[in-house]
Amino acid sequence: MKKNGIFNKTNGILIGNYDASGTLGKLVLEVTKEFNFPIIKCDDFGHTYSNSTFPIGATVKIDGEKSVI
Repeated sequence: MKKNGIFNKTNGILIGNYDASGTLGKLVLEVTKEFNFPIIKCDDFGHTYSNSTFPIGATVKIDGEKSVI
């Protein structure tokens, strides 16, 4: 995504519960460290029993100061 310029157009990232070890979150932080957008990890988003979904292309407000969507 970085090589294809996706992060240049990104306003925020929401990471779901994909990786219990935390490796994905660490990788995302490393790859995006030069960019200035909020990144929120939320265990209740993704492939868990309590799913929250956003349609592709949905407009979402992310407040990085308060860690809320």
